Amino acid sequence: MSRTQNELLLAHLLGGRTITRIQADHLYRIAALPRRIADLKEKGHNIVAVDKYDATGRRYTEYSLVTRNRFGQKVAA
Repeated sequence: MSRTQNELLLAHLLGGRTITRIQADHLYRIAALPRRIADLKEKGHNIVAVDKYDATGRRYTEYSLVTRNRFGQKVAA
């Protein structure tokens, strides 16, 4: 049984990695990353989006999962 796009994306983020739209398409064939992020947020996952700029000045968004450590402090997954 193959894993869903949401499962693949969540596993990626739980691994402490960030992801961009281009990476999601290349790694997991996820063309609608913002929709998949919204799906995970609806399930209660705390995912943050940070706008960044590449070397040419083009803007892109990088997503990461935020969790809490044993002291209740927010930390990247």
